[in-house]
Amino acid sequence: MKNNITGKCLAVALVLACFLACCSTVTATTITPTSLSVDYTSTATDKDMEPGDSGILLIVIQNSGGLDAKSVTASIFDSNYIESEVHQKYIGNINPSSTVTLATKIKVSTSAPQGSHILRLTLNYDAYYYNIASTLVKESLSTSWDIPVSVGGKPSFAIENLQGINAGKGDSFRMSFNLKNEKNTAYDASVSLSGASSTTTASSYDITVLGSNVKYIGDIGPESSAKVEFDAYVSDGAESGAYLLPLTVTYEDQNHVENQERYFIGVYVSTRADEVLDITNIDCSPSSPGSNADLTLSVKNVGEDTVEGITVDLDLSSPLIALQSDKAYISSLEGMEEKDVSFRISISSDANIKTYTVPVNLIYTDMDGAHTIRRNIGVQVYAEPDISVGIDRIAPGEITIRLVNLGLAEAKFLNVRVLPTDMYDLASSEEIYIGNMDPDDYDTVEYDIKLKAGGDVEVPLKMTVEYLDAHNNKYSVNKSVTLSRYMVESLKVDSSGNTTTTAAAVIILAVVGFLGYRYYKKRQSE
Repeated sequence: MKNNITGKCLAVALVLACFLACCSTVTATTITPTSLSVDYTSTATDKDMEPGDSGILLIVIQNSGGLDAKSVTASIFDSNYIESEVHQKYIGNINPSSTVTLATKIKVSTSAPQGSHILRLTLNYDAYYYNIASTLVKESLSTSWDIPVSVGGKPSFAIENLQGINAGKGDSFRMSFNLKNEKNTAYDASVSLSGASSTTTASSYDITVLGSNVKYIGDIGPESSAKVEFDAYVSDGAESGAYLLPLTVTYEDQNHVENQERYFIGVYVSTRADEVLDITNIDCSPSSPGSNADLTLSVKNVGEDTVEGITVDLDLSSPLIALQSDKAYISSLEGMEEKDVSFRISISSDANIKTYTVPVNLIYTDMDGAHTIRRNIGVQVYAEPDISVGIDRIAPGEITIRLVNLGLAEAKFLNVRVLPTDMYDLASSEEIYIGNMDPDDYDTVEYDIKLKAGGDVEVPLKMTVEYLDAHNNKYSVNKSVTLSRYMVESLKVDSSGNTTTTAAAVIILAVVGFLGYRYYKKRQSE
């Protein structure tokens, strides 16, 4: 009786073992072959490349098949204008549904034209597949891939042929200049001019732009110029002195990302006709807190008689300090003659981002005695926010990103958006609004993230950071941080799958079958 029971148990175990073996055979025939390719979504350079630049190219190689790719060797071939530091690298094995990042330093030739350049990547590897008889077959393959590298960079503008502008109260005037692009094409460009006041608290502009304050230029290539003209009006209540009118150039780069460059147009407003000296032009580029600036004033004798012994006295106050002297001397000016005087000033590191009014005293002596003519000029203190991003904390299924304002100006309406790729999914919203961020301040944002990539691989996390500066100029900056292999492991959520359970069941049944068989043979021998 016991032998019959033992035989039945053994039969059941053997049937189950055969069934699982058959299932394994069917599963083998349905496993997809090795499929090695380049993940173009994640492949990128670490920065925008310009002629003469060096940078890091990250090539992400993925195995989307169900079987290993073994003995993988990558070869990179230079183009006419792009040179790779790595020409051949042995990678080894790439597991199914895994990626490997190949990093190489590249150098762009100084003569490289703007546009896309191709590096050729060749992958040599052993691929595997199951044939119709469910036999595992190895095949040596060689595939080639085109890796595009974009060469461009931002344009560089210069304002040329701008004459000194001197206008009186109640006058209308025209300013004309050439906007020259010295390098890299700017697309869909436009120029806008804002009015100006003698103080930052003025309720209306002392100098107002007449008509449209935006001039459309269109595409402007390297070494090309566009003529720009604006008409403006000086109010009757304007104070005498130099005014700086903000000029903004808006354009798109080759990647269709909007950029803005900021300049200033100097206009001097004169007062009474009986004053023989005037400041006709001011040249002082916007400077940031903690820097030095060169200030040049054009002093003109607007009368007919010679004026001698002229002192130009800057009445500076904190945060503006004269580095050498706050006085300059002109021995004489003949009628309608004009001369320049220069000063070097220091801007305190705690200066606010604004235009500071600086009184200028023009002192001279004639037969009637000493005279002082007082003018006001503006010195622009300007800085941009500089947002840095990094990994603050990693937890299973969750990542915290730290944003720091390293700039000297406040970032307003700060918004961060993580860009989706084929290497991860976001369980939370892609976009998170932060608000305003002061200089040397930081904030953090949290994302629920699920990695698609498996194995020993680094994952680039791409994002866009958007904000406004103090002058409401809009910035949209692409950022990227790389999740190291350690971070990738820390992000993984520990969970059990059916594959592990099935494998355990097969092992247990095989052991039971083996023990049953041993017991049956022993009973038979007795």
